[in-house]
Amino acid sequence: MENTIQKLSELLDIEPETVTHALAASWVKEDSFVPVKTIPKVSEPELMSLEPDEKVLTEKARQDALLALPGVMFTDVEVRYYPYKEAAAHLTGYASQVTADDLETRAGEGYTENSG
Repeated sequence: MENTIQKLSELLDIEPETVTHALAASWVKEDSFVPVKTIPKVSEPELMSLEPDEKVLTEKARQDALLALPGVMFTDVEVRYYPYKEAAAHLTGYASQVTADDLETRAGEGYTENSG
């Protein structure tokens, strides 16, 4: 197990203690999925292009090495992505479902319960 944690931490570029700490959380059971780090997903179209990007191929190799470790699996997670970081984050913003309070305060402005 210690060898797996060491290899996992190397592949994820995190300290082994971070992995050990995550696995030792009080809620973790034998069959629990324990998130350790979010990494970019490599898509099939990226891999199937005539000349795949070197970064894509490197990430695919890393993910294959991770999946070869016992007990390691991936799950998809939706994350906000700001390609221009802080420079444009305020422009793209974040929208959420309208609340009942919003509907009441903005009555007559064209909002419905499905507005986002």
